[in-house]
Amino acid sequence: MDQEVASIGKEPDGANWLVGVRVPKGSRAAIVRIKLNHKGFAIRGDFEQTVKQDGEHFGRALSPVDGQPIPGLLSVAVIAENCLTACSAASVARLKTETTG
Repeated sequence: MDQEVASIGKEPDGANWLVGVRVPKGSRAAIVRIKLNHKGFAIRGDFEQTVKQDGEHFGRALSPVDGQPIPGLLSVAVIAENCLTACSAASVARLKTETTG
């Protein structure tokens, strides 16, 4: 699942732009709402679509070297100053370990 949102200023009535994040394919209720004024937001990965190997869940990314699943984060969400930065950071972090990401 790759999703992006960018906002410029506030809503016309002065209210904050709110982005709701929910579990994919799950409840329609948001698990968190984020105030997103003058910012970019990006999500990379989908923790429901995984590969299971030896009892461990991996994202769908495969190593170009050996074709094995890459250990790391299943999903990453990033808020940044603009959407391009958020998308880039989320894409890179998605392929890193949890500590490095």
